[in-house]
Amino acid sequence: MRSDFAGENARLVRLSGDRSVHLDDHLDNLAASSGRVGERAIGERGERERLVRASMPFASQANATAVAIVVAVAVIRRPMVPV
Repeated sequence: MRSDFAGENARLVRLSGDRSVHLDDHLDNLAASSGRVGERAIGERGERERLVRASMPFASQANATAVAIVVAVAVIRRPMVPV
């Protein structure tokens, strides 16, 4: 269930680029379909935090790419020293 929900949210984010609107709509749909509308307010914060943690690999990949670019630029710009 958790991986399906995270995958569906990632698909919605890729389609629109607007995480907040689709996340709220999706949480509403899940709460209504499960019959637990009252629990939605209680579980919403935890679900948002879980989704933020689930998206961390994308953030760390972007950070790794940025570090690789900085290192590449530093290597290219280093002065050539005769040996």
